[in-house]
This record gives sequence, C-alpha cells and structure tokens, in this order.
Amino acid sequence: MSRYRSLLSGLLAVLTIVLVSCGGPALKEPPKYTAEQIEQLTGYADKLSAVEVRTQNELSALIEKEDWTYVRNFIHGPLGAIRQTMSLVSQTLLLPEERKEALAQARELFVHLEAIDEAALNKDIVQARSEYAQSLAEFDEFLGLIPDESVLEAPPVS
Repeated sequence: MSRYRSLLSGLLAVLTIVLVSCGGPALKEPPKYTAEQIEQLTGYADKLSAVEVRTQNELSALIEKEDWTYVRNFIHGPLGAIRQTMSLVSQTLLLPEERKEALAQARELFVHLEAIDEAALNKDIVQARSEYAQSLAEFDEFLGLIPDESVLEAPPVS
C-alpha cells in the first residue's frame, strides 16, 4: 500500500509540474483609451489647434514683414507655452506605444522654432520662411497623433 502511495504522489507531482509549465500567461489585451482620456486629449488638441491657427495667421505675417523683434516675441510668448502642453500630452496622456513618436514630433517642432528664432536674430528671411513651413508640417503631424472619439470601441449591438 505504501508503494502505491509513493507512486501516486510522484505521479501527481509530475502531473502538477507539467500543468504549471505548460500553462502560459494569459493573453493581455493591449491598452486602450478611456472616454475620459479621449475627452482630455480632445481638449488639448483643440488648444494646440488654436495655437497652430494663430501661428499661421500671425507668425507668417511677422516673418513676411521682417518684423524680427515680434517674431522672437511670438516664439517665446504664445509658442513657448505649447512646449509644456505638448510634453504633457506626449509623456502622460498617450499610450506607451505612441509616446516615442509624439515626443520625436514635438522635439522636431521645437528645433524648427529655435531655428526661426535664430533666423530672426540674423534677419535671414529665407531661413525663417523655410523653418516656418517645416514647423507647420511638424505641428500637423503631432496633432495627427492625438486620437479622437473614433478610437473608442462602439458598444455591442444587442
């Protein structure tokens, strides 16, 4: 009888080991945005879009007039405030897989804004125009990374 107990115990131990080792981790569902996150992101996207429109209207006119003092003031004033907003969106509100690209886009935008500032110091309209056009493209790309309500799953139809 004791022989059967040891054989049964050994068999149960082997069975337990096999079952535990074959059971892989449960499939983890990828992270998704909640309605609250989308609402926050939409609010920030609206603010950034308003700054982009203002940039298109005001900064381009200042560059064309070669009003270098006001070009620099605009970059350090209204555009200086968007750095914090873009950083907040990139680092905390976007999903982890989207953060790297958003941070890269934000950095590129600020490289172009710093180049416009340098062009204003040097009174170089050619460089200012070129960097301005590239900054708008980077701004558009960043805004394109911010999700909207369309990423939320539709409720199941019963």
